Amino acid sequence: MRRLVLMTGAAVGLAFAAVAGAQGSQTIYEGGFDGEPQSKVRVKVLEAEDGKLFVTSLAARRVDVTCEGGVTARIKKVVGRGRVRVGSHGAFRFANDDGDTLLKFSGEIGPPPAGKLRFSGKIDTGAAGRLQCDSGRLFWTSK
Repeated sequence: MRRLVLMTGAAVGLAFAAVAGAQGSQTIYEGGFDGEPQSKVRVKVLEAEDGKLFVTSLAARRVDVTCEGGVTARIKKVVGRGRVRVGSHGAFRFANDDGDTLLKFSGEIGPPPAGKLRFSGKIDTGAAGRLQCDSGRLFWTSK
């Protein structure tokens, strides 16, 4: 089952379907969003003993969003854990739309690993209250 859980402090957590597979070696890719030096992106990839690749963890920190009324806010953290299969050309994709919140995270495990993230939904913006916000399409690159 895939689901998105909103947490306090403008943090967003997500869970995605787990796929059974053998243990193997893990590689961690770290980088950030293009044009946002304070941001951080971390992708953990497991290479199973049979050679198949799985994204086992996704994390993005300091995701800036624009909200209704021109309010800007920052999501402190978006985290996902589970196993998402990486295709034969290195591509992976995760999308979660629960009707209130949309989260898309995709990428390619290639030199260098890179991809896109988009968040849209209601978050607690602090003094302005709970507002509809959208990150737009953000591009990330691993170093």
